[in-house]
Amino acid sequence: MSQFRKCSNCKEEKGLNEFHKSKQHPEGHHTRCKVCSILYTRKYYSEHKEKCLKKMAETYQSRDLSGICVLCGNNQKVFGKKCGYCQKKSEITRKKRRAGSRDKVFNKYGDICACCGENNKRFLTIDHIENNGAQHRKVIKGAYFYDWLVKNDFPIGYQTLCWNCNLGKYHNGGICPHREGK
Repeated sequence: MSQFRKCSNCKEEKGLNEFHKSKQHPEGHHTRCKVCSILYTRKYYSEHKEKCLKKMAETYQSRDLSGICVLCGNNQKVFGKKCGYCQKKSEITRKKRRAGSRDKVFNKYGDICACCGENNKRFLTIDHIENNGAQHRKVIKGAYFYDWLVKNDFPIGYQTLCWNCNLGKYHNGGICPHREGK
């Protein structure tokens, strides 16, 4: 069996690892390469968004009522609405996305504490300059804060502080104890 095939869409000769596996196709792989499949899927979704969303909602509800994983449809639910495999996969994806958002935020707002100069990324956080973090959390209602900052194109009114300076500022009426004597 050949380790290469021609994509039915772009007509390029590519290795089998460039094609999604498929039990429905006699050769065991889709006829479109992965890149073309992704482009096709995105285009189809953008042209048929309402239909796709309706179908996804119906599938989700049907699987949920049947007691199987709402994502893969193959396994019994273990964690809420997901099987163990899909739960683990979701956690990994979420951690990667959050790490990416966190990196983007610190690249934009700086990767050093604006008050004391701490630069260990594990100690850094983003501070609401106007001390309105509690009100802001009510507005964004549980959204992951770093994702929110990225989605809103890094608005002004935020700065990088270390956790000590952020907490010190909170407990000291909006002024970090490092700055109090200055």
